[in-house]
Amino acid sequence: MPHPKRELYREYPEPDERETIDAITDLLIGHLKIQYRDQPKLRDTHTKSNGLVKGRFQVLPNLPDELRVGLFSKPRVYDCWIRFSNSDSFLSNDKAKDFRGISLKLFEVEGEKLQPDETGTFDFILLGNNAFFAKHARDFLAFFRLLFRYKKPLGPLLYILTRWRQAYNIFFGRRVFGNPLEINWFSAVPYRFGNRAVKYRIPRSKPLSPPDKNDPDYLRRRLAASLQEKDWTLDFEIQFQLDPYQHPIESALVPWDNSPFYKIAEIHLPRQEFNSPAQLQFDENLTYNPWHCTADHRPLGGINRARRDVYHALQEFRLAQNHQKRSDVVTSTPSGPRDQW
Repeated sequence: MPHPKRELYREYPEPDERETIDAITDLLIGHLKIQYRDQPKLRDTHTKSNGLVKGRFQVLPNLPDELRVGLFSKPRVYDCWIRFSNSDSFLSNDKAKDFRGISLKLFEVEGEKLQPDETGTFDFILLGNNAFFAKHARDFLAFFRLLFRYKKPLGPLLYILTRWRQAYNIFFGRRVFGNPLEINWFSAVPYRFGNRAVKYRIPRSKPLSPPDKNDPDYLRRRLAASLQEKDWTLDFEIQFQLDPYQHPIESALVPWDNSPFYKIAEIHLPRQEFNSPAQLQFDENLTYNPWHCTADHRPLGGINRARRDVYHALQEFRLAQNHQKRSDVVTSTPSGPRDQW
């Protein structure tokens, strides 16, 4: 059967996507109510933090004209919070295979944001694999319906029985790492870059090491040791969509192979400590959404369109249940107002 006609940089939403996204939201909020009941509400996924650290996001000078777009149109340095996490929906053991995650929140970014619940922020969300475990919002809903009905391992097994590509990504994308700085991070889903479409990557900055079989929380401990030892620099790169079929917008299952990466920024992590009780609590209340961005960098594809509303609804529910306000978090730090950082 021939491919349906596709154009570069263009989205193709499914006709019932709105209903699917609403169903995902209702399902996940309902599960949070059951999972935590009278306890403080944790995140529905990426529940376990391996560290929330201070950083600076530096847009490189002298970029070629085609790379000077939106946030990257001129050299500048932005303060940011960077959260490393396990992607599972509970406080998982670091020795267990998982996708892992890294989220960046930049501050004082100019321009109107597509998700207006925060002012001046700009978020990036990446995973420790170059592809996702769900193709689109309908896949995402099917996965969680089966997971919550049958639990592990039966729920995920039923999900992948008729989905070979999803099965491949789950089996080979979930891995064990020795340190968050040893992970190649990928957005896995695309974003607009002016008139074009890109994916993001943060390549590893530290050689691979074996996991610690005796410590279930060794990722936090090793990250803390690395940041007490010295400053670190991570590269931030993009790759362009070159072919609408080999590099699909609407399937988060497919990595964009054979598209080169271009370095456009650096992430600087100064020496620091990040395990104070105040910072741990601050970490719990901080929220991320890829739609905290400007139109030049609009999230693309079905998974991203689902993230916009599902993330926002889950965050509003969790913050309200925990008696927190989003505005209080994004304008402050564990030690006081953010402008004193």
